[in-house]
Amino acid sequence: GLTYTRQLGLYTKIGRVVMFHIDIIINSNGSNTGDMNINGLPFTVLNTAGASFAASVWVNGYSGITTHVSALAAENSTLIAPYYGGGNGAVSVIQETNAIDSSHIKVSGHYTV
Repeated sequence: GLTYTRQLGLYTKIGRVVMFHIDIIINSNGSNTGDMNINGLPFTVLNTAGASFAASVWVNGYSGITTHVSALAAENSTLIAPYYGGGNGAVSVIQETNAIDSSHIKVSGHYTV
């Protein structure tokens, strides 16, 4: 299974806006498969279509991911799904198989509760 060198999350909540920073380093990917999701936002995203969510994402050491990385959180959830885009305009969720040992992801942003 997946093991980590670092799992860090910080947040500040002012009124209905939550600002956050997540820093994860994977020690070993093991044999995990499926969508790579980051679970555990400190508060649930507002349950309204188009709820405000903005994030910047930095990745290092992910197989096949070279450009256009972003992240989305669904309304009424505490989960972030990191995405990447290819040169042909297609957008895909980063898969756990894209992570290699020592992969590093940072996500910073804000959302409304």
